Amino acid sequence: MKKILFILFFSVVYLQLSAQSTCAISGKVTNYNTGSPIEGAVVSIINTPVSELTDSLGVFSFCHLRDDEYTLLVNYIGYKTDTVYVSLHNDTLLDIHLKPLAVELGEVEVSAGYIEPVIRHIDYDKPSTSFNKMLSILPGVATMNIGGGTSKPVIRGLSGNRVAVINRGIGQQNQQWGADHGIDINQLDIYDANVYKGPSSLLLGSGSTTAIEIQPYGFENKDFFKGEAQLYGASNNDLFGGGLAVRWQKGSWFLQGAYNYKDYADYRLPVEKADYESQEIAFPDKRLPNSAGKEYSLSGTVGFRKKNVTTYMNVSNNYQKSGLFELEEEHSGHEHGDADDDHDDPDHDADNSHRNIAMPYATANHFAVTNNTEWKTSAFRLSVNTGYQYNHRREYEHFHEHYEGQPEPETDDDIAVDFKLRTYSSNARLFLDEKENWTKTIGASVEYQQNRVGGFEYFLPRYNQISAGLSFINTFRFTDEWLFSAGARYDFGNMDVTGFYDNTLATYLEEQGYGEDIVKQYAQRAYDVDRNFGSWSASVGLVYTPRSYKGFTYKANVSKTFRFPSANELAANGVHHAAFRYEIGNPDLKAENGYTLDLGLSYDNKEGLSLELSPFVNYYSNFIFLQPVEETPVSLYDDKPYQYSQAKAIFTGAEYKIAWLLLRQLELSSAGSFVLNKNLDDHNPLPFTPPFTMTNEIKYLKDTGKKKGLIYYQLSASHQWYAKQSRVGFDEAKTEGTSLFNAGAGFDYRFTPKFAVNFNLQVQNIFNTRYLNHMSLYRRLNIPEPGRNIQVFLRIPFNG
Repeated sequence: MKKILFILFFSVVYLQLSAQSTCAISGKVTNYNTGSPIEGAVVSIINTPVSELTDSLGVFSFCHLRDDEYTLLVNYIGYKTDTVYVSLHNDTLLDIHLKPLAVELGEVEVSAGYIEPVIRHIDYDKPSTSFNKMLSILPGVATMNIGGGTSKPVIRGLSGNRVAVINRGIGQQNQQWGADHGIDINQLDIYDANVYKGPSSLLLGSGSTTAIEIQPYGFENKDFFKGEAQLYGASNNDLFGGGLAVRWQKGSWFLQGAYNYKDYADYRLPVEKADYESQEIAFPDKRLPNSAGKEYSLSGTVGFRKKNVTTYMNVSNNYQKSGLFELEEEHSGHEHGDADDDHDDPDHDADNSHRNIAMPYATANHFAVTNNTEWKTSAFRLSVNTGYQYNHRREYEHFHEHYEGQPEPETDDDIAVDFKLRTYSSNARLFLDEKENWTKTIGASVEYQQNRVGGFEYFLPRYNQISAGLSFINTFRFTDEWLFSAGARYDFGNMDVTGFYDNTLATYLEEQGYGEDIVKQYAQRAYDVDRNFGSWSASVGLVYTPRSYKGFTYKANVSKTFRFPSANELAANGVHHAAFRYEIGNPDLKAENGYTLDLGLSYDNKEGLSLELSPFVNYYSNFIFLQPVEETPVSLYDDKPYQYSQAKAIFTGAEYKIAWLLLRQLELSSAGSFVLNKNLDDHNPLPFTPPFTMTNEIKYLKDTGKKKGLIYYQLSASHQWYAKQSRVGFDEAKTEGTSLFNAGAGFDYRFTPKFAVNFNLQVQNIFNTRYLNHMSLYRRLNIPEPGRNIQVFLRIPFNG
């Protein structure tokens, strides 16, 4: 009898437990356009470690789930991520359709510390020859250009040290204060790049609520051997280039190597001349003289993982050599046929081709070694990143006197500027309770910089800089609809600048009859500066995703930022050749404090309509900016002087993007952004502000559903509109607006299951329109942007 009762009791308990665990979620993931199943899509349940891969039929299933509310995240490379809400009371069958969007680069916005599951992609029909120019396709991101080869991002009207670039967990340090210094990163080494806003950006550094974090390739779920070869070219500057990336994983080991090279000639212009002040600038063969260049990048990574520890060691080197256009009146002795590869060989044969790089020219070499180690346990995840960077930048030109008696260097008399910046960095991030509704992250970082200078052109003094920071971020999910996040960070820094007094210049000025005050003002090229800076940054944000209005997401974020002045802002005193100006630092500058309100609205429905709107307001109590010097008692240089100043300032603007997919094959889209700012002390606009821009595009997409042969193709046409920029700073020229028309085509062709090619053709500025880019460093000289350009890309991914 006891045995019977025991069996009955056990059976009742078993049935009760089974009744609580019999519900299941299963479904099928298919292509939105063709209905064909997607194999290998990742389906995960948010806030849990549970995830599944779809099988060859696109099917997945989760069993033994309790009655509850669940949020599923469905993603697959080449498709837009989808979010599905399930209120589970019975077995549920889902039919999920993913929209194809082949990915080159993704942007993830973070508000309230939350990385959105909906990723804004840069489509593969807009590949670019550089990572910098890739970013400019994103709404709210402009580029500051110098010639046809160098550009850097400007986000919401801010650039330089205000936009942190994080590569492999380490802040990129390549003299990024320079408008002509781009991001030295191999684009084949990039898995994706995320643009962070809100509290999560505090983990990456102070100074801005915006940071670009570059994610490299790494371990996957199974062993593999694969890679990608690229070939590309452009007609405007006769560019040709190519690259190869190979990745291998077996067991506990991961290896990767990437190489990229490109070479380009002087770029073509749609005009034969330009007028600058009283001077006529001629363009032989309708090309900008000495705008040619060449670049290469090489990187290698070794990864190892064992149980709950994963570590990567990466070594990379990026080199660039580019010509510097200069006005004929600046210096004598410059000819386009000067030596290219051997700058100190007087017998070097002149090469008058447009591919020759003549004096003046610049070289930049960025070498980096980084280690990224992560330790995971059931209680926490610890990430530690360390790095060493050596950035060596030189500018070459024939020696010339700016004043009588200036001594000629005994050696290397054609090295005008020689910067050697060494950076040692380390940071750690401790992630706690990542599977819970309330997560916490603690961060700490330290960085030391040492800059040494040389050359006969004085611009920046030698300096040492050390900085450190502590941060804490916590995120709390009240329900599936509400997410709250808050973070705080404290940073401390010391700037030690070595002063420089130019005795030769002092003697010259005394002989010219200038008084003691003027002599000291000009001969003291830099003051000794030893200053400490310290303050806090913070951010609070909220994300609301209402179930009653499916597809809508609302975001709000308030933050306070802190940034201490950089070395060039404190102590620069010389000609910045690539920017065509004389820059003067200000040793009395205070640390910059800013306050930001960032809002966001997004909508995405199952009918193919998506909308994103992001307005913002930034207020700075002491914004640092370059301002023209109205009068100078002594004129030693042809370049106009600018000095760093501070003022109360406000920035406001917005970005938007609308996309509508009709009949599953025709996509209409419009994206744009604008920035307005004002110097609140003198009530004038601030200089170097991008104008309102808008891009409208129509695109035809066709997924053939075939497994071999032509599997996908698309055609596109777009119109870019740049508004007139009439809100300009003191002594800054207005820029007329313009309209540009572009077209593109691309296809994927699969030969075997493991071998396919992707071909892309772009025609930019179809009508060879003459226009000025307000953000270009050549704008001040009235030099227009490149004319018509036809770009061809061939990508060959392969698997072993």
